[in-house]
Amino acid sequence: MKKTIIAAIVCGALIVAAGAVQAQTVTNTNQQVQEPLSVKLGVFLPTNGTAREYGQSAQLSAGLDYAFAKSASENPLLESVYVDYQGGSKNSGHVQTIGGGVAVRTYLTQPAGTKQSVAPYVGAGIGYYRILFKRTDTDRDATTSSIGGKLLAGVELPQNLFLEANYQFLPSKIGINPSGVGIDAGIRF
Repeated sequence: MKKTIIAAIVCGALIVAAGAVQAQTVTNTNQQVQEPLSVKLGVFLPTNGTAREYGQSAQLSAGLDYAFAKSASENPLLESVYVDYQGGSKNSGHVQTIGGGVAVRTYLTQPAGTKQSVAPYVGAGIGYYRILFKRTDTDRDATTSSIGGKLLAGVELPQNLFLEANYQFLPSKIGINPSGVGIDAGIRF
């Protein structure tokens, strides 16, 4: 499982690096990001049974993303910084994750609001995550901090709304791996 997580994080890092290179090779000029701040709220679904046992099968998910650069291409690439949270509690235990890092997303068509009413995008992020665990079967609390990452796909809708799905690759400890799928709805300002 660790090899799979490491491979996914490396793939995500390569996507981030390739996106940054593409943004620089397509054009050396960046455009101003029109709505740089994204706020999202949704549900996080851990894939590990122990994470579901102590943190719920469906956990709260929230995030902020600030896009600081946008390529001048027809299908722009946006570079951003992000902060994500997910967490839940069950059976007197809990699993809570907060992480932040850098990400890129690229549109598969022109962004919504230009010529399209709906615009799909894909992206990846890599960052530093801190996870707080509590297992009641072993009466253990633990905290771990490490590098993690995410792969994402979404669709931008009219009026700055968006829907996004992601898979987060997160560090584990005391037999709990909090990695999983996030499904969020959000708005860009």
